Amino acid sequence: MKTTFSMRTLAAIAALIIASSALAAATGTTPGVAGELVAGPTGAASADTSSTTSTIATRTGWGSTTWVQAAVLLGSGFNAGIGFRPWERFSLSINLDILEDQGSATASAIMYIPGDVPILTSAYVGAGATWELDSRAVHPSLTAGAELRLLFAEYEWVMAPDSYGKIRSGLRIRF
Repeated sequence: MKTTFSMRTLAAIAALIIASSALAAATGTTPGVAGELVAGPTGAASADTSSTTSTIATRTGWGSTTWVQAAVLLGSGFNAGIGFRPWERFSLSINLDILEDQGSATASAIMYIPGDVPILTSAYVGAGATWELDSRAVHPSLTAGAELRLLFAEYEWVMAPDSYGKIRSGLRIRF
């Protein structure tokens, strides 16, 4: 059992790294210094960020467009996830939770709370659907979380017939 769990974990991490690299290449974003403008697929970045233009430009730093995360589930498990942030206050994420006896995959839409949150980099809430891998059933879920630079912690409540919650905490790396 332990060998299978380790192999699944390594396979999930490798798949997320490959998928995040492909997503970053497809969206035309490149890593940069926080606050620096990075050109989109057109190859031109606008120096005037207050005007709306057809040029695709994005700020890097905490508002990056793609991230990969690795976390532990409080209790007994491991999480790997990937996310995409098309707008400053909205993101989409996919999480794979691997437990010793079961697992689940969650797709969520997340909205970041506007304004400054004391001490934290950001706070967010979201909703999504969780697919239970062992029972092959899909259930709605709610998520609430917070980020502090590269660290994050979140709570996901799955509204299954036997409702339950998961606490994830770990590292989130942005591209």
